[in-house]
Amino acid sequence: MKLNTLHWRLLIILEELGLPYQSSWVELKKPPSKLSTPTGAYPPSPSWETGAITYHLVETYDPEEKFSYQSIPKKLLQPQWSYFQVSCRARMFNQLRHEKLSSAQERYGKEVLRVVGVLADYLTAHDKQYLVGGKCTCADLVFVCWDVSIDWSLANGPVKWDIAVFPAFQAWMERLKARPAAGEELGPYVWEEGGLE
Repeated sequence: MKLNTLHWRLLIILEELGLPYQSSWVELKKPPSKLSTPTGAYPPSPSWETGAITYHLVETYDPEEKFSYQSIPKKLLQPQWSYFQVSCRARMFNQLRHEKLSSAQERYGKEVLRVVGVLADYLTAHDKQYLVGGKCTCADLVFVCWDVSIDWSLANGPVKWDIAVFPAFQAWMERLKARPAAGEELGPYVWEEGGLE
């Protein structure tokens, strides 16, 4: 069974924070009530829950601000980018991966390129190496699981991908992939074609 990008995101955050953890598979059975989560979804929808878990971990276990910011406005910019990732990035990738119609693949492929453009333009316009402040934060790493899979996600579709068109994005992704947590956690799975779902 493959883990999806949302599971890897949490593993990377745990590694970055240096927190001990143990992975195990749990069989989920439908509970008697549909109100088991705030959205009523069961099993829980990982998109929103991993976002909440990410920020809980950072708020609780990073008081030295090694991987986050606690002062305004930087503290508010971190979830802003995370919400952008969940609402735009993740949704478009999921649609792209599951759609078989060429017209749908074209639509979602173009949307993936548009979102990459937003990130690249922001990094370029603000002369930044990372999205918030001058260091890698959870705001950056929520993107890495999705963005490393662009090559093979767009490989056989009608939309062509050339990362060189987005040099600031390319440099940012290389910095993120070079981090020990992303390399150790994602390396064996993502850097092979089709490793994440």
